[in-house]
Amino acid sequence: MKETIGSWRKLCIIRKRLDGKIAIVTGCNTGIGFHTASELARRGATIIMACRNMKRANEARTRLLEMYGENNAKSEETDVACSQVKSSLKPIESDQPEILQNYTTTEDGFEMTMVVNYFGPFLLTELLLPLLKNAASSRIIIVSSMIHERGRIIKPDLQYDQKTYKALNAYSTSKLANVIHAIELSERLKDCGVVAVSLHPGIVNTEVMRDLTSFPSKIIRPLIRSVLTTPWKGAQTTLYTALTDNLIPGGYYSNCTLKTPSKYAQNVEDRKWFWNKTCELLNIQCDN
Repeated sequence: MKETIGSWRKLCIIRKRLDGKIAIVTGCNTGIGFHTASELARRGATIIMACRNMKRANEARTRLLEMYGENNAKSEETDVACSQVKSSLKPIESDQPEILQNYTTTEDGFEMTMVVNYFGPFLLTELLLPLLKNAASSRIIIVSSMIHERGRIIKPDLQYDQKTYKALNAYSTSKLANVIHAIELSERLKDCGVVAVSLHPGIVNTEVMRDLTSFPSKIIRPLIRSVLTTPWKGAQTTLYTALTDNLIPGGYYSNCTLKTPSKYAQNVEDRKWFWNKTCELLNIQCDN
């Protein structure tokens, strides 16, 4: 049965209900996260909205409840900074999530970009694994980006220091980390019924555009907007990976299609080193 329509920008048309399923969606008070949560709720899933800003999370929750009913959305305060992740799990432990999508923004004591996009979500995922393993056919969906192809494996501790730091390089490397995370995690969980994938959502017109405030950015902003997709369309690959019965463990998806990731993500030894270094930096045991 056909799962998508379109070619340049595919839309997921999988007709699947998610009644009885539980989805934890981080950063879902706006943008791609909200549209993902909204569509999963429409299909009957119970949504745990893990957000830093409880005011905005509750506003989003109210919108979901108005659209899809009183049992479809719960909001939990979840700062994905490494020092605060563990305490955020207590309200969640009574449920067994089956779809975990890591999409968030926060601050931490490590280099900020890596915490926002990688360290925090990595730790949150590790702490949720006991619940995910107990649920049938669990999925972990990690939002990366096509820019991960510019990323590099930075030694000795995965992060740029103050002298070598450039924002775009740090962002690219954090997105490469997401792809590596999904591949390694899926390999380690292959006998547990848990599948992890990563994806590129498209170049999306979200609130990130508000941060383009410098003079050069103001000049190029109209050009950037001309190639942007909407948050709804940006959520299509996330929805596809949540719904398809043909998901490839560890796969990297873009435009609802399996793609080949960066050469750095394909190197087995580099991936294992990356994983072990992450566990060392976070001071956790995560051999699964």
